[in-house]
Amino acid sequence: MPEALRPMSRVSYILAFLLLVAGPAAADPGAFPPSGRLDYAVMRLGERIGTHTVEFRRDGGSLTVTSRIDIEVTWLGLTLFAFHHQAREDWRDGRMVAFRSTTDDDGEARAVSAKANGTHLAIVYNGQQREAPADILPASLWHPGTTTATQLFDPVKGKLRQVTVTDDGSEPVEVRGVRLEAHHFSIVGDLRREVWYGPDDQVVKVQFPSKDGSWVTLVLQ
Repeated sequence: MPEALRPMSRVSYILAFLLLVAGPAAADPGAFPPSGRLDYAVMRLGERIGTHTVEFRRDGGSLTVTSRIDIEVTWLGLTLFAFHHQAREDWRDGRMVAFRSTTDDDGEARAVSAKANGTHLAIVYNGQQREAPADILPASLWHPGTTTATQLFDPVKGKLRQVTVTDDGSEPVEVRGVRLEAHHFSIVGDLRREVWYGPDDQVVKVQFPSKDGSWVTLVLQ
């Protein structure tokens, strides 16, 4: 099969939905982000393979973050891989109090739910109970604390992912046909991400490697 048409690994697609919005400059998670929607194209080897959307809805001190990703890899009209994911985060006064996601991972069903319970986050993944620290951040990248996190909550499998985040400074990025200066952070460890935050503190670009070595890019539309 030609390299450009080779399907990515399942794990790589699972991690693709890491999305996106607040940047390192945001200081008060209770006041950020505002209501609105962001749309991203998912690209690989120059081809568009999917879409990702993130929507924020504010109501006083409450914030609801919903995200959706739809990816399909095809070859000669055949679907080689499909990944569909939906998630919802409920925040109150700057703290995540509930989480829920459903995923169709190329035919394998995955479901995660989590609820704040005193000093910990009670998690259920496909009926299996787990726990995490109460202040754990989901690996959706929008929260300003992501850039200093040492562990993140996996929205697809409900696991804790150990990470190290490095500040790589300012770099030019082209978004919507406009060249702008973005702040680049590298996330390594149990997750690998290259993330660029724009001047307005929105994530404008994300890159991560697939198993075959090609890079997947999420670009703000």
